[in-house]
Amino acid sequence: MFNRLLSLRRFGSLVGALCVFVFTVAVMPGVASAAACVPVITTDGLYSVASFKTVGTCEWTVPSAITEVTYLVVGGGGGGASGGGGGGGVLTNHGVSTLTVTPNAVLSVVVGAGGTYGGGGSGGSTVNATSGGNSTFGSITATGGGYGGTAARSPGDGGSGGGGGYDNPGQRISLGTSGQGNSGGRSDRGGYGAGGGGGGAGGVGANAPAQHRGGAGGIGVSTSITGTATPFGGGGGGGVNNNNGASNLNGGGVGGSGGGGNGSTLGYGTGAYFDGTSGAANTGGGGGGTDPESNLAGNGGSGIVIVRYLAASAPSNSAVPTFSGTARTGETLTTTSTGTWSGSPTSYSYQWQRASTSGGSYSNITSATNSEYVLTDSDIGKYIKVSVIATNSIGASSAALSVATSVVVDLTDSVVPTATNPVATATGFTFTISNFSSSDTYALTTSKGTVSRSTGEVTVTGLTAGESATVTIAVSRATYKPASKTVTGSAIPL
Repeated sequence: MFNRLLSLRRFGSLVGALCVFVFTVAVMPGVASAAACVPVITTDGLYSVASFKTVGTCEWTVPSAITEVTYLVVGGGGGGASGGGGGGGVLTNHGVSTLTVTPNAVLSVVVGAGGTYGGGGSGGSTVNATSGGNSTFGSITATGGGYGGTAARSPGDGGSGGGGGYDNPGQRISLGTSGQGNSGGRSDRGGYGAGGGGGGAGGVGANAPAQHRGGAGGIGVSTSITGTATPFGGGGGGGVNNNNGASNLNGGGVGGSGGGGNGSTLGYGTGAYFDGTSGAANTGGGGGGTDPESNLAGNGGSGIVIVRYLAASAPSNSAVPTFSGTARTGETLTTTSTGTWSGSPTSYSYQWQRASTSGGSYSNITSATNSEYVLTDSDIGKYIKVSVIATNSIGASSAALSVATSVVVDLTDSVVPTATNPVATATGFTFTISNFSSSDTYALTTSKGTVSRSTGEVTVTGLTAGESATVTIAVSRATYKPASKTVTGSAIPL
């Protein structure tokens, strides 16, 4: 090992310094402005799925009529060093609950960048890996994954913790964020102990299992929010620790499902000695680890934010409208509910219909387009329904029909008033309603003069000598048809 370090020091300082400069510039993450987000929109049955993949901050406007969503928020994966990078934290409510949102509200969306790789940590390979960036959806934040460690540098905590460095079995174990991820693994021995695997959202990173061999990255968490089960937040595998200058079969730890990068199987030797992989973009996967004397490991994969909601559509009815009232001529039918609808209707239209049988073919009643309808003689012997159409910003629904009334019946005829012959007076005349009933209501009007009534006795005044007038007697009673009678009389002539 001593000769190995000397050989590296003879050329590693210059190369390492150049690599630090070149690679730092090359992996500087792009940052989106806080302009309107442009997610990738896919569909899954009746649902729209918006996937925010561009690293940086933007704003998303909740579609009109949408009041609840499910989400997946994944932080960026940590960069690998000797140990693998930790997977980004994973938060999702899909399949568990829904998040209430306000239609047309503007929410902040941040997609975290993947952490940058570091060196293995031996000799001149001292470039420090970085943790992944946090991802957010409104107030929900998924923590970026922790960076991989080296023998001299403890791995980073994060959504999931990074893997420990080589040759350091006593190194602290990195921690994951509660509810988002798990701790990383570490080296298992002091001589040629390889890097530990980074933690994953669904499981801890593995310790290096044997001399020269890196630990596997922890598994991610699978969700079907897009319609297809997909894992996110896998940990990066730990790097090999070997001097053979060639590929060491199974030397690097395998990255965890969910985008974790594989650890390198190439040990120190001439030329390039990293054949591991970076975490996959938009998975939050941790970067793969590398050999202690390599300056190159895997970057963390960028995070992602996914929002799922019922696709915007015209309203749809799930419970028919209802109304109240008695099926009898002269009665008013009043809509008491416009039914149960999806799509947040903003307006409703009505059409009353009639048919000869309850289950027959219903036709529109002309001009009966309000929420109330007064039954007429044309409805006698018929059945009545109300049709409701709901409308929102997308369009109009299909018509929803209420249940039918019972058959419409006619009112009982009121008794037509009868009257005695009028008796003239100096200023008018008098007569008696001979079939007067206290169960009826009487309304009297006169063509001239003034008319008054005391029980069944009617008096007309205000006429000149010999002048005549006509009195109309209108009688009504609840659940009866109205009736009327006219009586003409005159004042005493000169």
